[in-house]
Amino acid sequence: MIICDLIRKYICPKDDILNDLFKLSGYFNGNDFIIFNRDEIMSIVKNKFQPNIIGNFYPKDLFYVGYPEEIMIEFNKVYSKYKPRYKSEYFDCDNFAIDYLVMLSRFTYNIPNIKYSFAIGNIMGNFSWVNNYHEINFYLTPNKEIYLFDPQTLKKREIDDTKIRFSFF
Repeated sequence: MIICDLIRKYICPKDDILNDLFKLSGYFNGNDFIIFNRDEIMSIVKNKFQPNIIGNFYPKDLFYVGYPEEIMIEFNKVYSKYKPRYKSEYFDCDNFAIDYLVMLSRFTYNIPNIKYSFAIGNIMGNFSWVNNYHEINFYLTPNKEIYLFDPQTLKKREIDDTKIRFSFF
């Protein structure tokens, strides 16, 4: 986290993002979130992506909470104000995917009564909508739905026939 914060300081030198995320976190309560265990998540992900998965998928923690749409919308409003600019090969798709996770983690940490991280991770693939290799995020909602999300554009994306590799969860 310290290294990510230092990198962010030079890429996006606005200290206000942490203050804005802290303020936003107070509007939510961790007791309201739906909890999923590792086996549930693995089953949901495999059912959604099975023919497309290359390699292994194994969540690192035992439990996660679903990432509600209303929280994503509010978080994205703050994130979009401070989102770093694209810089070819220096701050590109993989950096955006990691940065989004780090900032979401910083936000989640301050939600009252939070016990687990949101169920969100990174995947890599040759997606048709970018005509190139790309790394994006995916997330699990409280309703057990999985969506792809491009943190560069802050847009949801659909899975196509692309073979995907999970790089982090």
